[in-house]
Amino acid sequence: MNEGAVAVPTERVLDLFHGVRLTPTQRRIAHCLVQHAPAVAYLSAAEVAELAGVSQPSVTRFAVALG
Repeated sequence: MNEGAVAVPTERVLDLFHGVRLTPTQRRIAHCLVQHAPAVAYLSAAEVAELAGVSQPSVTRFAVALG
């Protein structure tokens, strides 16, 4: 990716799988986001948490860490 370019959200999540050590919970969230990429932008943190099988605060912390 070019410096200064804005990454597509799916690419940013996929980049997490390469070179970054994710916790099992973070990995579940990232996997869920990739699987449900077209719809996930319209879901609440609670709905993403339910899909991923994690807590809503975990999804919120993941989103903050992702930027």
